[in-house]
Amino acid sequence: MIFAFIPQSDPTLEYMKEQFGEVNRKLDSLSHQVSNLQKDVRWTAYASVYSRDESNIQNSWKKLQELMENAPLAKTKEEKVRMAERFTRFYEDTATENSVLKFYSYLTVKETSLKENLLNLVIEKFKGDFKVLVQFSSHFTGLMLKGLQLNLYYYALRGYNGERKVKEAAEQMGNVVTATQEAMIQCINNFEKFATEDVKEIGTVKWSNTKDLASDVKRKLEKKFNWYNWMVVVYNSGSWAFPGGKTSITSTCSQQPCKSFTPPSCSGCADNRGCKGNEVCKGGTCVDGCKANPCGRNTVCSTSNHVRKCACQSGWSGSNPVTGCNYRDLQWVSTSTIPANTVKSKSGHPVCRTKGEDGGLHGGWLYYTSGSYRCNYEYGWWEPNSRNYEVLVDPCGGKGVEWKSGAFWQNSVVIAKAVNWGINFYVCSAMDNKHIPGKLYLARNGWHCNVGYGGKGHKLASFHSLVQRPCY
Repeated sequence: MIFAFIPQSDPTLEYMKEQFGEVNRKLDSLSHQVSNLQKDVRWTAYASVYSRDESNIQNSWKKLQELMENAPLAKTKEEKVRMAERFTRFYEDTATENSVLKFYSYLTVKETSLKENLLNLVIEKFKGDFKVLVQFSSHFTGLMLKGLQLNLYYYALRGYNGERKVKEAAEQMGNVVTATQEAMIQCINNFEKFATEDVKEIGTVKWSNTKDLASDVKRKLEKKFNWYNWMVVVYNSGSWAFPGGKTSITSTCSQQPCKSFTPPSCSGCADNRGCKGNEVCKGGTCVDGCKANPCGRNTVCSTSNHVRKCACQSGWSGSNPVTGCNYRDLQWVSTSTIPANTVKSKSGHPVCRTKGEDGGLHGGWLYYTSGSYRCNYEYGWWEPNSRNYEVLVDPCGGKGVEWKSGAFWQNSVVIAKAVNWGINFYVCSAMDNKHIPGKLYLARNGWHCNVGYGGKGHKLASFHSLVQRPCY
């Protein structure tokens, strides 16, 4: 029940509406700037950890604005109460008060906590860029101000005693302002660390001469740390060399007068420091790191800071991409036919899976009846079947799987996770001459393969397990 309502016309309310509009315009501008920065740097950590609470506060703020705009237009007390109830109900359903509390902790948490301080994350993410920190701090402070105002309006509309909440909000806002000030001081005090990182980053790009490099470094430092006057001196570290890796060339002549001698340019390298970040020094020449030392089969190679990295191509896997990725990902395919590469039991029964009565996926086998294929499986000790199913396909044409006796093998093929038990179902089949596929799981008394045939379900203690193997 709402114990307070908003009057139809009130000078104070009109003034508050104007202030709400002005505050919201400024906060939206800051939010837009921060949003652009987030997109530019793909700050996924911010989106995944903090965006839900931010969204709750922003959405509840919009609801409060709607209430402030529309309540004076209501003709009856009942209409005003309904409008207020819409706001309070939305506030409660989205747990906005909890989001405000969590956002407060993000900004004020100390280093001893297991949580990360959001302001510290900004400093580290943007490498001590004071201007960016100011933008984020303004955005966070504005968001916190919205959240605390939402709490106070909610308590007022509910008719609660808000005096304690007002004092608490004032204290929290003061702590947030203090935290942002401390973060700015920390950012300025640690400028040497971030300036060093920036210089190292610029230095990883191959440059034509030390003068250009010095200009690039000076320009970066003056823009980011503009409270200092910078003078930059760059010298060669000795990592460059003549073609072939030589660091010195001697010219001799056997007869006067000697011909003029022009040494070649230092286009070679003595070590990796004389090469681009994606190159390594090999035989006195800078070459692409992946060409100098290729990765194995079915991999993606990249070189950063002269270090080669290997990763499996999409759809492939392997324990050591350096030597190659020889496992092809198996696929569950929704179909009404039997694809050419469908995995089959030793007796030729296609392996399938379908949704059971519990809403989970169960493994079974396909058979053709009444003009269509059906996935036959065990559930509740009987033999249901379904026209809607997925078949297991081996992109390696049968080379990527094999049937092995018993369980449990390291690369056993997973059907799905059991809905009620939290364990995996694996593909198995009977060991008799039928080789009916089913689902394998670990029970209290060991591994069992459950299959459905003959109108009922069967629990088998002896079975084959489907195991993935390399395609090559």
